[in-house]
Amino acid sequence: AFSQGVSAKGELVLKGVAKGVEGKDVIVVLRTNKNGMSRGTEGGVFSKKIVSLPDTVFFSAAGYQTVFRVIKSPADLLRPMTIRLSEVSIQLEDFSVNTGYQRIKPNETNGSVSVLSESALNERQGTNILSRIIGQSSGLLLSTGKTNANPQNQTGITIRGLGTINGPLDPLIILDGYIYEGDINNINPNDVANVSILKDASAASIWGARAGNGVIVITTKKGRLNEKMQLSFSANLLLQDKPDLYSLSQMTSSDYAEAERKLFASGYFNDQITRTPYRALTPAVEVLLAVRSGKITAVEGERQLDVLKNTDGRKSYADNFYSVPLTQTYALNIKGGGQNYSYLLSGAYDRSKDANSALSDKVNLRLANDFKPLKGLTIGLNAYLTSSSLFSGKPTYGTIGSGTRSPVYQDYGDEGHLVSIDRIYRSVYTDTAGNGRLLDWKFYPTENYKHNIQKTSRNEIFGSTSIKYQLFDFLSAEAGFQYQKQQLNTSLNSDPESFEARNLINSFSQLNRTTGVVRYIVPLGGILRNSYTDSRSLTGRFQLNLNKLIGSHSFSAIAGTEMESKSIDDILANISKAPVAVRPLRQRRLPDRHHGRPGRVGQGGPGAARAHRVAAARPLLARAYGQPALRGPGPACWRRRASRAS
Repeated sequence: AFSQGVSAKGELVLKGVAKGVEGKDVIVVLRTNKNGMSRGTEGGVFSKKIVSLPDTVFFSAAGYQTVFRVIKSPADLLRPMTIRLSEVSIQLEDFSVNTGYQRIKPNETNGSVSVLSESALNERQGTNILSRIIGQSSGLLLSTGKTNANPQNQTGITIRGLGTINGPLDPLIILDGYIYEGDINNINPNDVANVSILKDASAASIWGARAGNGVIVITTKKGRLNEKMQLSFSANLLLQDKPDLYSLSQMTSSDYAEAERKLFASGYFNDQITRTPYRALTPAVEVLLAVRSGKITAVEGERQLDVLKNTDGRKSYADNFYSVPLTQTYALNIKGGGQNYSYLLSGAYDRSKDANSALSDKVNLRLANDFKPLKGLTIGLNAYLTSSSLFSGKPTYGTIGSGTRSPVYQDYGDEGHLVSIDRIYRSVYTDTAGNGRLLDWKFYPTENYKHNIQKTSRNEIFGSTSIKYQLFDFLSAEAGFQYQKQQLNTSLNSDPESFEARNLINSFSQLNRTTGVVRYIVPLGGILRNSYTDSRSLTGRFQLNLNKLIGSHSFSAIAGTEMESKSIDDILANISKAPVAVRPLRQRRLPDRHHGRPGRVGQGGPGAARAHRVAAARPLLARAYGQPALRGPGPACWRRRASRAS
């Protein structure tokens, strides 16, 4: 049915037919090292022109194992080939749930759980693990902007909705069997092997009261015994669209101005105008007040209001403060193992610029080793290092306004057109306060962010070691120790040109109206606000694991004890960066010479510090006979807390 492997033009041609199970015709794809690729046709027939020899031809088809043939010379093409393909047999991995203390099968717990595999996590992109698990499990919701103001809410996610009004909403995070006290954004998603999500009350029976909002158990990757060294590298570049402010549902500029006109006519602003006449008013209210005071005519007032009604603040904001977000991620992974050891070394670097030009950098380094010096004995060593920094960018939409209001008609200026906004005080007040001898008191939105920069640095160490010995085929003993340390340093640098520094200096400056000399209670210069948090956690654990199969019945149990110690130190400092000196700003209540009321300088003093120490011990007791795991009292029953100020 086939001619020889030479065409009428003298070209070499590989011809043949591909067969599957029981002689079924299979459409195959041919790939070669030197001669490109081609696809077969109906009936399993394939034909491929060969230009360069020798070469290796690979035959592949969906659902079949790939086979290859080596063609050394034209003689190998004289006869048509018959390729027989075998079906692929896939062994499904045993499905198990990691509770942090043990791995159990789904039928051994009555709780609601979800398990996300590595392949599922890789289907989404992002520099942190939260961005990869959101939307992949029912009940796991992103609640940014919807949670309460509890400072313990750090992740912005909830499991099965809000469980409290004012209390913490974050689920408990478990990393490689231990409670993770750091920032979950520091965990490199490329290091994660799988994630188990415990959603209901069964989580509290395992981890105690802290698990009342659910538990997210993260298991990282490891090397395997007798595995050849594998090296993998990935690089990703993610570009996103600028935020579409026009998608926001909001009042038109005309409706907003008319609404303020009605409020003004009904006396809504009279109390502020009378009692605190220096407080900022929106541009429309300023125009209406000027008309009522007789400073401008009604015709001129309507003209100015028409200008505001025809101004759309969204365009001005998008042009001045938004840009295209860019994210770069790089990851390197080396793993392997021998007969008695396994290893994994990984590193990652992430750099991103968000829509408001805020810059972030993060570096992750991880080392995981397992050793088997004796039969039944396994020693594990793990270390995880993270260093990240975040620089503030431009202000987000809706955060700049006049006083407590952000009018939609606000004009923020454009290139070559610098606009000032009455941020805190009215311009009619700041233009005359101090007889013109004070610093410029105007707020320039397109310039101020350049002089008011916040830097947040995080450094973290997460290390653990474990020793596991198989006493009998059904009983093993395990001891582990874990150490965590997180350092958070936040600095807000308001240089002398920033509104924050100028406002603070002007507010407490004292003018001698006889001599015209200004006494600066707050020294001229910039303001540096520093906060430093150092937290440490130590956990020790001893555990016995029993897994016994008797006939058709399986018995499993764990028993042991765990001890935990935590400490947190906070330091808050305010520093005046005068041109000739750097000095601390002590917290003091001083008279505000311009408003006739006392004010406060500094927050917490030059070096206000506080320390918290927490120690806890708890027993572990769990049984599983196709039933949910049971535990002894949770951490809340055993915790003793002490605090001191220094």
